[in-house]
Amino acid sequence: MMKFIKGFYYFALADTKMNSLSNDYWTLYGIVGVIAFFVFLIDKQLAIHGLFRVPEVVLFVFIASNPLFCLLGMIVPWHKVRKPYFWVGIFLSLLVHAKAYTANVPPLDIVKSFLGIK
Repeated sequence: MMKFIKGFYYFALADTKMNSLSNDYWTLYGIVGVIAFFVFLIDKQLAIHGLFRVPEVVLFVFIASNPLFCLLGMIVPWHKVRKPYFWVGIFLSLLVHAKAYTANVPPLDIVKSFLGIK
């Protein structure tokens, strides 16, 4: 399962320039967002029924890869809204993605430049 999630994470934060990304990139980016939304919905239902939960690290991987759909996944079922670290994660991820979109580079390049990694 983690290999599957890591694949989505690395795809969403790909190391290619956004100018060269095709519509396939944005289509898959949207699909990852829809999956993230449903993961939040499923986790809420599992929490209601007291069953096995989706690990929070998985939710944070989705937040890093597509924060808008995760925000919807938090607000619509009202899930994880009392946990401040989820709001901080959403906010920071939105900042990174907004900066990446305006700078026309992938989000991973923004994180690398902030951390001083080449």
